[in-house]
Amino acid sequence: MLKKSRSNNKNKFFIKTRNAAMAVRGTEFQTVYNPEGNLTSLLTYKGEVAMVKMNDQENKDYEVKRDERNNVKVKQKPRKETDLKRIFKKKKSVVVKQGQFSGTVNKLDTVSLPVKINPVQLNLLYKNDGLEEKTSKRKAQIDPSDQRLAIKSFKQDAPLEGIVDKKKKIYAPKAGGFLDMSTGLYVAPSNVSKLNKKLGVYVDKDSGDINADSGEYIPPAGLKLDSEKGFVPDIKSRLKLDKKQLMAKAATLNKNSAQDVVVGEKEKVVEIKSYTPRDIFTRESLSFSFGFLEEKLFVSKDTRDSDNTFRTKESVGFGLLWTQKSFKELPLLSPFYGFSIRKIDYTHTSRRGYTQNETSLVTLKFGTKYSLNNRTNLIGIMSLDQNLFLAHTSANSGNVSSLEVVTIPKVFFGIETDLLKSNRFFLNAKFLLGMNLGKTKNDFKVDPALLFDKSIGLGYWWSKSFNTKLSGFHNTTTQKVNSDYWLIKNVV
Repeated sequence: MLKKSRSNNKNKFFIKTRNAAMAVRGTEFQTVYNPEGNLTSLLTYKGEVAMVKMNDQENKDYEVKRDERNNVKVKQKPRKETDLKRIFKKKKSVVVKQGQFSGTVNKLDTVSLPVKINPVQLNLLYKNDGLEEKTSKRKAQIDPSDQRLAIKSFKQDAPLEGIVDKKKKIYAPKAGGFLDMSTGLYVAPSNVSKLNKKLGVYVDKDSGDINADSGEYIPPAGLKLDSEKGFVPDIKSRLKLDKKQLMAKAATLNKNSAQDVVVGEKEKVVEIKSYTPRDIFTRESLSFSFGFLEEKLFVSKDTRDSDNTFRTKESVGFGLLWTQKSFKELPLLSPFYGFSIRKIDYTHTSRRGYTQNETSLVTLKFGTKYSLNNRTNLIGIMSLDQNLFLAHTSANSGNVSSLEVVTIPKVFFGIETDLLKSNRFFLNAKFLLGMNLGKTKNDFKVDPALLFDKSIGLGYWWSKSFNTKLSGFHNTTTQKVNSDYWLIKNVV
């Protein structure tokens, strides 16, 4: 409970919970936040308190960052008083006066209109300024008619019988109910309650009691209050009561208090918190790829023959990639190793006189990734890649033209990034610029050349550590192959 000396009507300070903010004007009040039901309840003893419902965006006062060792750090950002003032000016608030209650209404995304609570409980809670729990089982007389009350409730603007208007987002419970301080739930009087016209509250002896020492709410026998569900049967109760009757009683009490509106049903969203590109740096991973390929070889400027085009037929490829977790000393660097095999067959488009001795081509690679941020990585790769090149050789029977396998060392640099990401789906892309370092084989030479490699993929996380991805890729190489006697330009 907070107490503040009387002052003018200007807000002296602000109080904020996860889903509500309160502007305090010289007052004494008590507030409860229920994290399970995401509810905030306010009870004013003296003075006035303005209250407004806040959404997740307005309440975001923290940021998540990673340190130099890739550990997650949650940093609290101080909420400025000017920010809360702006929220109160922007949104419609309610003013909770002496003896009145208001609370957040999740289903309507608002706060309830202020109403009076049971006057006896109001005074007992105010006397219990140390917030001490009940020390005895003595129940108080809940009818305030013949009792001397130190604190009297101010007249409320909301109708005493309560109101629920979902279209206009207006809600006020029935006046004269009890406030459960452990859950923050307001227990509205039942249909059999009687109106005390003098005090402007309904008096109900059927919806529970209050402890005479602490003012705490006591549910009806055999029931208890759940933070999210409202009234439920108390399975720990020693009383032998009919379960069906208890369920019916709980349903009636929940309906009277509109628990379905106040608490609301939580959306059943199955969220897959998949690893981000930076998260993967702290874990080892193994990737398997399989796909169908189409490769074209354009031959031009052949000093011994005319231009020609070769196309693959039913080519396939598969590969494995092992990514090692980052080192403690270098938390943003992650090495990886891989190999792939692809079957390339050009023979069905070859003209007479062209031969191809090998169809299975192997690639071995080693590389490392550097995390720029939580979406993008820099990549460096070194590989040994087998490729087919058209070459001319001399034989006893004359000149022979063949597609020769040459193992070429290559170097790549580039980036990979997540373009889009939802709960389970993600779209990422990779762009690489590289160089073919050249190679001499037998009596001909493959000159160095620039390489371009790009890919884009749509993936789906089946679980936190397993996903599948459908990718498309394209790479282009323009290569000169020559000897002392001939020159060929190969474009793959």
